Amino acid sequence: MDNGTEFRVKFQQWCKEFKIRQYYMFVATPQSNSQTELTNRTILQNLKIRLEEAKGNWVEELQGVQWVYRTTSRRSTVESPFSLVYRTKAIVQVEIGEETLRVQQYEPTNNNIERRVDMDLLEKLINNANARTKACTTMMAKAYNSNI
Repeated sequence: MDNGTEFRVKFQQWCKEFKIRQYYMFVATPQSNSQTELTNRTILQNLKIRLEEAKGNWVEELQGVQWVYRTTSRRSTVESPFSLVYRTKAIVQVEIGEETLRVQQYEPTNNNIERRVDMDLLEKLINNANARTKACTTMMAKAYNSNI
């Protein structure tokens, strides 16, 4: 760890408080690197597309690309990373200024109650996403092994 044992202990306590399971992998492990490489490749592909229109102004475009990446559903989980974290669909920035049904129905008092219910259901959602990911991985492994 970069910040030594003091940071590690605080971080472990924080994870324990929020019931976050930690998994450690070696840096050189292909399993840990492949997901990072896939994510980076996707972000770079989207950046290249947007940069052609923005004439190389990548700093301004990066935030939009990250937003798209975080709010796009994944095939393996059927959820976006945003919805897995916040248990709600993101409101597109264009919707905020418009009177869409979703914006019209927003009520702060009901929202707090609904968020608590959503947080209670979050563990089930994450478990379902993990099960779908495992099923997808098994399916891909079976297809790969049948071609060997």
